[in-house]
Amino acid sequence: MPKFSIAKSIVINDSPENVFKTARDFKKWPIWSPWLIAEPECEVNYSADGTSYNWDGRIVGSGEMTITGEEATEAHGSEPRMPSR
Repeated sequence: MPKFSIAKSIVINDSPENVFKTARDFKKWPIWSPWLIAEPECEVNYSADGTSYNWDGRIVGSGEMTITGEEATEAHGSEPRMPSR
């Protein structure tokens, strides 16, 4: 199969700080994440400290996302884990 890539971008008319707050808050992901929009009934659980969440759905599968480091308006890393089915 030939190698290819696809890219899409948008302009967000808001401050970097507000965009970061929305992207960083896992509880807000259902309003913008294509995966959670595709399966709104997907089971989602959030950690008490807000640094991770996990999901389990029929369409999107299951997995976990953890913020591994951040400062101000910059996330330094996240670790998605999705077990194979």
